[in-house]
Amino acid sequence: MFSAGQYIDLIEAERATIDRNSAGALNVLRSSAVEALKAQGLPTWKSERWLYTDAEKLFAPDYGINLRQRPLDYTLPAAVQRGEVVMVNDRVDMNGYEGEGGVFVGSLREAERDIPEVTARYLGRVGKGDGVAELGTALSQEALVVNVAGGVKAGRPLQVQAYTAGPDGLLIARRILIVVGEGASLNLTLRDNSDAGRRLLTLGTTEIVVGEGARLTLNMLSETGHTLVDNIYIEQGAASQVQVYSFTLRSALTRREINHRFAGEGARLRLQGVVTAGGAEHVDQNLLIEHVAGNCESDVLYKYVLDGDAMAAFAGKVLVREKAAGTVSALRNANLSVSPRARVYAQPILEIYADDVKCSHGSTVGQLDEGALFYMNQRGIEPEVAQQLLKQAFLSEVINKLPLSPLRNHVCELCNLCS
Repeated sequence: MFSAGQYIDLIEAERATIDRNSAGALNVLRSSAVEALKAQGLPTWKSERWLYTDAEKLFAPDYGINLRQRPLDYTLPAAVQRGEVVMVNDRVDMNGYEGEGGVFVGSLREAERDIPEVTARYLGRVGKGDGVAELGTALSQEALVVNVAGGVKAGRPLQVQAYTAGPDGLLIARRILIVVGEGASLNLTLRDNSDAGRRLLTLGTTEIVVGEGARLTLNMLSETGHTLVDNIYIEQGAASQVQVYSFTLRSALTRREINHRFAGEGARLRLQGVVTAGGAEHVDQNLLIEHVAGNCESDVLYKYVLDGDAMAAFAGKVLVREKAAGTVSALRNANLSVSPRARVYAQPILEIYADDVKCSHGSTVGQLDEGALFYMNQRGIEPEVAQQLLKQAFLSEVINKLPLSPLRNHVCELCNLCS
């Protein structure tokens, strides 16, 4: 309880300052989040979902928090282009973004003014009972809001650069709300980056609501050098379609938790992920796919490539409720260990309470094919090149499905897989 206690004491002592520098909707949520945090504290190893990351240790350092929202000294990466929305810590910079009819992109303060019915209905409905999520709500002061009105087809992909900046020892609570209205569609790319060599911690909360008959493609790319703890919540309405591509390619420590709920019948989800880790990196991916409504389909595939002394975990659970007859679900995890010192913990789970379902799950852990390496070496292919070719073949099943070719090429470059 010590780690949670230091934040509770800070929030209570500085409550007036926090509220004065925050969006009003978050001030409304703050008191209940603090009380929940007091009651339950942060998760321990006894929590099934926190077996592989020590939350108490993670939040124990005396992190600084920019409660007064003072300006920070930072330089955005050269790759950030004009027209891409930038989120520096929890602040939104439109960066020359030109909106289109029926699509709102902006800060929570602006959303409260322009689309108050959306923020009132959807903000803060998730994360109840999760100490880390409650801590994120208790510390949040601003948010990015993306809302596509019902029936609107967003004409071009939306790019959001989430950049973490600040002095060593800073904790940032970042929040994002995405709402895709009934019959609407959106293609959104969210890229995480940070100041190189800084000891920073981002505590992220992303709430996503996809309406009946709507379509969402979400590409998430993490290429950070800091600690990222990310909680993502997705709710799908009837007959909606969601595709999520998650890439964790550079990280000191990343823990990403995705909580997905089928709230209406006939919805479909494709969730694909890639993790590459080396050195002493720590990556923990935890998924909960909850089938509440019937006749929904979920297809989950995560692939890991581990080198050096990396430690990674994959825990994926498909939960089929009593009324979710007709569920079709596939949960797969495949891991490639390049180094004998790398470790991976795999835990695919099915929990089914309905009849007439078709569900499968599985996980594999293997090494580079020595026979294939020998074959390529005999034909003049250098060992390092041969290894890269085998990695490329292993990851291509996910990478090649990325719908945006520039992003697909960038992922290949980061994975050092481009020919």
